[in-house]
Amino acid sequence: MHTTEFNQPQEHRIILRLLIWLRVFAIVGQFAAVYFASHTLNINLQTDYLYIWIGIYALINAVTFIRAYSNFNIKRWEFFIHLLVDIFILTMLFKYSEGGANPFISLYLIPLTISAITLPAIFTWLLAIITIACYGLLVWVINPMNEHSSHAQNFELHVTGMWLGFVISAILVSFFVVRMGRTIQLQQKELAEQKTHALQNEQLVKLGTIAASTAHELGTPLGTMQLVVEDLEERKHNDENNKQLNILKDQIKRCKEALSVLSASVGSAPLEKGEPMLLQSFVTELLEDWKNSRPEVSIKTSWQGESPGPEIIAERSLKQAIKNILDNAANVSPEYVSCEAILESQALTLLVSDHGPGIQLNDSEIIGQQPLADKSKGLGLGLFLSHGIIKRFGGKVSLKNRSQGGLQTTISLPLHALSIS
Repeated sequence: MHTTEFNQPQEHRIILRLLIWLRVFAIVGQFAAVYFASHTLNINLQTDYLYIWIGIYALINAVTFIRAYSNFNIKRWEFFIHLLVDIFILTMLFKYSEGGANPFISLYLIPLTISAITLPAIFTWLLAIITIACYGLLVWVINPMNEHSSHAQNFELHVTGMWLGFVISAILVSFFVVRMGRTIQLQQKELAEQKTHALQNEQLVKLGTIAASTAHELGTPLGTMQLVVEDLEERKHNDENNKQLNILKDQIKRCKEALSVLSASVGSAPLEKGEPMLLQSFVTELLEDWKNSRPEVSIKTSWQGESPGPEIIAERSLKQAIKNILDNAANVSPEYVSCEAILESQALTLLVSDHGPGIQLNDSEIIGQQPLADKSKGLGLGLFLSHGIIKRFGGKVSLKNRSQGGLQTTISLPLHALSIS
């Protein structure tokens, strides 16, 4: 359990800058309080030590200011150290101003609350333990009650009660604020994911409209071409012409199948449910079909896990989505493509590897969210559509650069979304 994590260095910097300005107000307030108490209320305080520690605090804040407005990366543990410094400075100020009886002792809760909001729970609980220990040292070690009168004993009881109240407050802050911060973080993450999904769905709807229009426009000329080919087949030709006609007929058939799959792929649900078949047969048939369509590509395939696997519904849209990813690999690395199928108890994983240029970090942030404009990278519209289709089956697509060069695309598909049962 933890609260909001800093995902970017900029967020570290913003929080640290806010802490700096909070310290500025604290330093001014501490100086004013010491001056007012010693000169107006005539309270006997060790003002020399107090001013020294306030000055040290101001110096630390000045160094922190330079740090926060520089180009250095600011880590999460560094912010924790700054809160520890605040606890230490408060302890030294309380030491020279009535110790645990200081009326401002509750200021200990401010660094603790900041930690609960901005840092993981482990840091907050550690800070709570340190804060409680410092308060205890002020009450019983650094500024103990030496008098044995009834008044002194009653006051000591009062201070002990204040310490117990602080312990309870520190525990409650550490627990409930951390929980609330975690809940808010999860809600924000969920809202961000929903917004991303809505944008992706909007793009898919637009692509679906374009695909439907394109399929309609191409259907007529393809039908005409098929009629012409059939008419030519009825005439007498030599073997070479017949061979060419068969090739043309097969290509027209492939175009029609591709249009059918495209129409099924970009909709909210597949137009064809597919046929039942064993999982290994589905993968084998898919790879064989793809190899026949890309004979110039050298592909290495393997199967790991139980054979032949469970019975599934062979969705055409899913098959085409996987083929699109294989096409991406082949486009950038025709000399080598690898597809490793791994069947586990709950999921099927396909590892597609190539020897291409890999992927840039800025591209990895938008993969699956929008098509890349640079199709030469092999990560264009096909991958965007494949990502959307696989996601509809409860799966996910992830990409990473291989240490030996090239890109590895991992396709994870839960078996419960594929199986007949």
